[in-house]
Amino acid sequence: MTPSRFLLTKNWLYFLFFSLWVLFVGYCVFFISKETSFLVINHHRSLFLDIFGTAATCIGDGSFTIILAFLLFFLKKRKLSYLLFISYVVSGIIAQIMKHLHPMARPVAWFNHAQKVYTASWSHLHSMGSFPSGHATSVFSAATILAIYCKKPIWAILCFVVACCTAWSRVYLGQHFVEDIWYGSILGTATAVTCYFLYNYILSAKKNHILPHSKHA
Repeated sequence: MTPSRFLLTKNWLYFLFFSLWVLFVGYCVFFISKETSFLVINHHRSLFLDIFGTAATCIGDGSFTIILAFLLFFLKKRKLSYLLFISYVVSGIIAQIMKHLHPMARPVAWFNHAQKVYTASWSHLHSMGSFPSGHATSVFSAATILAIYCKKPIWAILCFVVACCTAWSRVYLGQHFVEDIWYGSILGTATAVTCYFLYNYILSAKKNHILPHSKHA
C-alpha cells in the first residue's frame, strides 16, 4: 500500500476530526476578535482546570516528545521513533523562525493591564513570542505521527483529543491567543504529514536502488 493510500484509508477519521477543528477554530479566529476569544477561555477558572491545564500543557513540551521518541526507539518502534523526532525538530525550527520573523506580544503584554490575564498560581506568564504556539505545533506534530501508525481508530482519536486539550491549555494558562494555537496546529500537522511522505519516499528510493544491485550481484 502506497503512503498516500495508507494515510487516506487508515487515518481518515483522525483527519476528519482535524478538518472540523480547523474549520471551527478558524471561524473563531476570523470572525471573533482575538481579545474576546481569549477572555472567554482564560476567564473560565477553577482549581481543577488549573491542574488539568498544567498537565495538558506539559504534553506539548519538547522534552515530552523527545522522551516518547526514545522510549519508542528502545521498544523497537524505530520508524515511528525517527518520524516522531524528525517531525518535532522540523516543526519546532519552523515555529521558532516564525516567532523571530514575526514577533508578537503574548496576552499579558497585549492587554497591558487593560484586562486581567489569569494563569495557574504556579505558572509564569511570558510576554513575547506569541505566534505561533510552539506547544500546539509540537503536540499536533506528535499526535499526527502517532495517529498515522495507530492500528485502532479510537487511539488516533485519543491522540487528537490530547492535542486539542494541550492547545486549549495554552490559552487557558494565559500564554497564547486562539489564533496562535490554530496556526500552530496546522503547522504541526502539515509538517508531520510532509515528514511522513518524505521519509517513506527516501526509504522507497533506497530500496529500489539496492534491490536491482543485489539481484545483479
